[in-house]
Amino acid sequence: MVHITLTGAGGNGARFGYDGFLGLTPVVVRGTVATHIDSDGKPLPARALTAHVRCYEVRHSRFGQSYTHIMADHVQTLWSSPHEGATPLGEFEAPFRIVVPVDSAGASTAAFPDYRVFWRVEAAISHPSIAGVGNRTSKQVDIPITRYAAPTPPPFAPGPSHHFLSSNKPRAPLLHYRVRVPPEAVGPQDILSVTLDVRPADPAVIVRSASLTVERRIELRDPPSTSSNASIDSFASSSTGSTSARPLLPPTPASPALFSSGSTPPSAYADAIKTSTTIVAGAESGAGRFARDENGLYTRTLALQWPASRSTARWALGESLDTTLARITFSVKARVVVSGPNGTDSVELREEPLTVVATNAAQRRLALARWQEVQARDEALGISTPAPPYAKREAERVSVRDPPGLERPSTGARRKDRDERPSRRASARPHTSSGAAGGGGGRPKTRDGRAQTFGEGALRPLTARPAVSAPIPTPATATGSVITPPSSAPPQIQGIPTPTAVVRLNTITGETTVGAVLPPQMELVRAWEEELARIERRARRRSDAQNTRRGSDAQRRVVRVG
Repeated sequence: MVHITLTGAGGNGARFGYDGFLGLTPVVVRGTVATHIDSDGKPLPARALTAHVRCYEVRHSRFGQSYTHIMADHVQTLWSSPHEGATPLGEFEAPFRIVVPVDSAGASTAAFPDYRVFWRVEAAISHPSIAGVGNRTSKQVDIPITRYAAPTPPPFAPGPSHHFLSSNKPRAPLLHYRVRVPPEAVGPQDILSVTLDVRPADPAVIVRSASLTVERRIELRDPPSTSSNASIDSFASSSTGSTSARPLLPPTPASPALFSSGSTPPSAYADAIKTSTTIVAGAESGAGRFARDENGLYTRTLALQWPASRSTARWALGESLDTTLARITFSVKARVVVSGPNGTDSVELREEPLTVVATNAAQRRLALARWQEVQARDEALGISTPAPPYAKREAERVSVRDPPGLERPSTGARRKDRDERPSRRASARPHTSSGAAGGGGGRPKTRDGRAQTFGEGALRPLTARPAVSAPIPTPATATGSVITPPSSAPPQIQGIPTPTAVVRLNTITGETTVGAVLPPQMELVRAWEEELARIERRARRRSDAQNTRRGSDAQRRVVRVG
């Protein structure tokens, strides 16, 4: 048999990196797929080896069954049999690069108690059917992709929400009202402002207060019986065709969208078998805060902040979604408290739909700016494909740390330089209790806080770096010597201080160490670090001494009692 290994572009299988923002820019997923022969030494007769980036939705039923539907599938063939039948597949390795287009179907990664949406990178081998295995062997890694697309607000047109409606609660004052909900989509930490306009039919009726709640409704469905890519417990489904869920955004000339507000034929989907409703946000108005005009119209605007996005380890807040297996909707429900000649009553107004997305406008602008910066940098460097996120962060750190014109050594050179670099403990720089270099009056101390027992001449002041090269004196002639860097060292950039390597000789122990003279700013930082470490050691010794003293006192009390 043959087993599959799937690694990302950076070689880390724990977190599979990708580049881009779904729905806003193309998403690039890169990695390597390898096949290895097991201990039996037998290759696997196979037809093809493919790499996939898929978006799944899964609904869990009350009887322990799982219905799976592939919302999006983007595939790349890495190997295929040269013949019509199967060909033995043994040791094989190939890189892949899959680009998820901007208009790809699929929603953000989210998990609910009975419903889940997730993205997955898969490597699959198609082979003849094997007992207990099937006709497909795969290896998969989940990737937490968030959708950044936002629906375009529809053009303004008078609708039910812009016309006054009438309340129909029995034995309650008649109210003419309208609830104005913004047509724009709401994202994490956005401010949602809802305006209530209430006109009582009886002028003697007064509007006291109002409250606002936002409800999330999840309707779960059984998949249609004719669906070809929905199955029970079918994570290893052999379907490779590109499929899409019902559109979730308003249709655009370039792509199908998510969050469509249009209706779907009832025959296309099964009836909802389970519905759950949850209140996700709310706001209230205090008494006496409604403004009344001369026409008897009470107006009040209630504002609330939408909750922040949650981590994948918690139940998701979700976004507006309508797929084969589930429908997630959000609605605004308002309630007003009125008082009149017959007393005080509470009237619930008609709910209004609300569109919710996974990202807010600021996050989308930031994502687009980052993408443009990456594209500009890649074009300047002549790179055709963007680097994954972790490589971009590393490149940014390198660009800040290394000035222009300074050639960065290779990984092997950096490792060798780190191995040959002396430790901080080897540096015997005098340290005063004040922590400042050159702060007089204090007796030199070692790193563990004890006073030095040798004379002041044991360590002479360090010399400055000369402008010209000079030979290194022997330890018998000097206790501090400047080491001239080799000619192959990178050139010094003007305005950037370069550490100076210095040989130090301890005249008492005869030990020779190699240290470095750092710029004044770095010397001050190191002095403060050593001072803080010394204070921490002193506090620890004092605490240990107090604990020992308490233990001794307790033992003496026990002896006295005995």
